Amino acid sequence: MNRTTHAIFTLFHYSILIRDTLEYTLMKEGREYNVEMFKERRRILLESLDKPTQLSDFLKRNGETGAKIDSQLREFIDEIYGDDSIVLRLSNEGLRVDHSQHIKIYSYVVGLYETLSDIVYGFINQAKKDNLLDDGFSDAVETNNKFYRALSYMVIFTDLVKTFKEFNDAMRENNGQPSPQSNFITNDINQLVSFLNFIRAHSQFDRNQPKADAELITMFDATENIISKMTAEEVYNYTLDWATNYDYDFEKESKTKINVVNVYAD
Repeated sequence: MNRTTHAIFTLFHYSILIRDTLEYTLMKEGREYNVEMFKERRRILLESLDKPTQLSDFLKRNGETGAKIDSQLREFIDEIYGDDSIVLRLSNEGLRVDHSQHIKIYSYVVGLYETLSDIVYGFINQAKKDNLLDDGFSDAVETNNKFYRALSYMVIFTDLVKTFKEFNDAMRENNGQPSPQSNFITNDINQLVSFLNFIRAHSQFDRNQPKADAELITMFDATENIISKMTAEEVYNYTLDWATNYDYDFEKESKTKINVVNVYAD
């Protein structure tokens, strides 16, 4: 392993920690969230900014832009993982998750993951030019990127369907007329749709490329088609088959390739 790849890996790992915050938007019926994992994520997220690391060094060397990213990351850590967070809270019973706060999680994760991803790819492209990137690392990053987009699309769209049902219920209760409640829900719908649009806009896939790319594009297209029909009852009967029945296993492939480069963290 060379030093260049190791340095990029630390940035890549940070982006994975941001991605994995999406775990807290999953309803774990009958199962508890891992408290130690939560604590470890929080520790690494914060220490990577406070201690001399590739990330903290990069941010310091990039002036106002770096300072802005540092501020955004600290706000994210404080609002989601902090002691006073209303989203995640440790208790004697374990880790409590307020599932009414999913939009708050998305509002941080969607943008910050893309920011870290841009930084990682910038370093990867330069390392390739200099012939300093270890074999297999770029593939691991790319697979993780596809897995993130599949995962984020599925959890956000699931919340969008639930929120749309709440909107229709609110309209029925007010005899089909808008109300403060339905207007509030409409704002949530607009935010969720904007997250999906942002994720797709920053995805650079080719329908004629490997199967995973085609599967993701199919998922994007199917989502947009359903959103366009969100004025009809049919949305209630819509299942997430297009998102859950792919025979390309993003998580398995991601874990396989990431295991290959885990030695970079040693």
